[in-house]
Amino acid sequence: MNPTQRPSVNFGVIVGGDLTGTVQNAPAARGSTLHQGSGSTAADLEEARRRLRELREALTRHRDELPDPQACLDELAVVEERLPRAAEDPTTLRAVMRSLYQRCGGVPGLFTIAGVAQQAVAALL
Repeated sequence: MNPTQRPSVNFGVIVGGDLTGTVQNAPAARGSTLHQGSGSTAADLEEARRRLRELREALTRHRDELPDPQACLDELAVVEERLPRAAEDPTTLRAVMRSLYQRCGGVPGLFTIAGVAQQAVAALL
């Protein structure tokens, strides 16, 4: 190397795909973490729809155990309607799914199914 040339310095990170884990993202950075998702996919949407169908069937099966089964079905309808545009209104979907999940808390089998549905919807947000 010519003594008048300075070595190149990398002051950042270039991501060309999916990256999860520890990265050095600034000069002198230590232990920084970067999580980058690629957004939801058609498979994520189909999985969420499948889980919501399972939840609807479970709500119907357990309706006698719920204090207000119609409110649960109404909230589920809101989620199903907004699901294709989940990224446009994540706050509403999170709130409705949280409420629906809490309503299912007293019914053990239903509570589990609602939790799985909630995770599937969260993957879209």
